[in-house]
Amino acid sequence: MENKNIRNIIIVLVAGTIGYFGIWFLAGIKDHPVPPSNNEIASCQEYASTQAAGGKAVAVAKSPSRAYVGRPLVFDPAGSVGELVWFSNPGDQDKLMTFEDKRDRLIGIPSVPGPVTVVLVAIEDSDRSVAVSFFDLLVEGQAPTPNVPPVNPPNVPPVVPNVPPVGPKPTFEKGKYDLASFAYDEAVKVDSGNRLLATKMAQAMQDVVEAKKAAIAAGTPVTVSEAKDAIKSANRSVLDTQEKVQAWTTFLTALAAKYDSFSTAGTLLSLDDYFDAWTETAKGLAAVK
Repeated sequence: MENKNIRNIIIVLVAGTIGYFGIWFLAGIKDHPVPPSNNEIASCQEYASTQAAGGKAVAVAKSPSRAYVGRPLVFDPAGSVGELVWFSNPGDQDKLMTFEDKRDRLIGIPSVPGPVTVVLVAIEDSDRSVAVSFFDLLVEGQAPTPNVPPVNPPNVPPVVPNVPPVGPKPTFEKGKYDLASFAYDEAVKVDSGNRLLATKMAQAMQDVVEAKKAAIAAGTPVTVSEAKDAIKSANRSVLDTQEKVQAWTTFLTALAAKYDSFSTAGTLLSLDDYFDAWTETAKGLAAVK
């Protein structure tokens, strides 16, 4: 996975699951430019929006037009619509230190020269649309040459994580939507470290279903919208870091597309329908090892 181009991966996955295409952008850099002033660093260049066809999600940002080793980069997503997720090409994570501020802006500090890619994903729940934008920058300058001690001192063996491999696929009852099998197949594609979150997601989802059923039994009305919001909050409680969200974005996108296909067909509309769908999904996630 690390050797593949992240742009191609996301474009194929998004196009294959919900029919939307990310558009990638390239920031042009002149040969041997003069290092910019502080004002130039703060200035941003507007890029076009990558908007899902017919959808409400918009992933658009102002991005620096130049990049230099050690100089901060600011990516401002003002104008984007939906829940925003920033991440960088896995191969660039050692080249670009990033963090987000309270305005959802991505702040990046390049540590070495060369090309880097930053990705912005917008997910809009109201119509299940997704938009993706790519920002490519060529970092100029020279990498520092610190005296870095060896990672593993003499006679100290490296620590190898004990992550169990995916075992044989269990057998699931088909159910009303056959979502247990689908959720399992999609979840095992997540990298081994983050894949272990599947059981927590399953429990969180099942807890919401049981709580809402109990509320209804006690005479408290529950709407489909309220139940969906509770499921969304439950997922966020498990996927509580950018790394976790990034690892599970493909799964969540595929699952949203699957639910949407049932809704379009008229088989996933009522609250009971959603209870069945979430229960089947939780069963598939719970089986992931």
